[in-house]
Amino acid sequence: MEKHNTLPELNVKTLIRLLLKGANNSYSKVSVKNIFRCTPPYFNNISSYKTQIQANEDRIPLTFYYTLAQRAQLACMLGSSFPFRAAGMVQVENSIERYSDLNDKECIEIDNTYIAIEENGRLYVDFETLINANKEPRIRCKSRYFIKRLKEGIKSTTALQNVNLETLGQWTIGEDAGRLYASVSGDWNPIHLWGWSAKLFGMKQPIIHGMQTVGNAASLIEKQYGLALKQIDSKFVRPIALGEVAELQVDSLSLIFRVCVNKEVCVIGRYI
Repeated sequence: MEKHNTLPELNVKTLIRLLLKGANNSYSKVSVKNIFRCTPPYFNNISSYKTQIQANEDRIPLTFYYTLAQRAQLACMLGSSFPFRAAGMVQVENSIERYSDLNDKECIEIDNTYIAIEENGRLYVDFETLINANKEPRIRCKSRYFIKRLKEGIKSTTALQNVNLETLGQWTIGEDAGRLYASVSGDWNPIHLWGWSAKLFGMKQPIIHGMQTVGNAASLIEKQYGLALKQIDSKFVRPIALGEVAELQVDSLSLIFRVCVNKEVCVIGRYI
């Protein structure tokens, strides 16, 4: 177990560290736990975050807490014991659940555990992040990142890609949306920033962060149905390029959603 006092700063130094961080020659399938003890304030960037995802002004968006969880994940990725290169990793699944809100005056402890997983011919790293305040769990987040293909596997499918859903709204992803989201989340992965940096890591063009898309979807759902989401689970089926128009489709009875671009399903999930 490693102990850290602070989370990484959200600045260009983080980007440089991300670019320079290499991979080890081997990895183990044993989980590694890290603990971060942090003091306030945490919400300095919440206004910018709300603007980016068009959120309600009167509450803390559920997906905002992912920015705290991801900073803990990023700190682990930048650690010497993390066996994979962080730059170029692609998030493929995420689940975030709110037990109760944090306030900006509480000290928090973030417990973060990661483990390498081989599944269906692919290598992933799974993170589980628990944010505690006053010795009580407040937020739980689970994230899966794709590392590389090990061998040819069976392509997975899901029924959510084929069902008919109601269109709830659309939004355009700006050409600078990746950099704007990186400034509030700390996720300076080069695949999200510029065309040249995305191509360095095998992408034809830069793509938006998956959780920025989920944040926009969650905001539309909350506004339409008057909800304050407690949990949202997402699977990222295909990347969304900067400059695209995303469409949110929802079934309010079964609480499922998907985000499409040009009629292609990109994100599927459920909410509570």
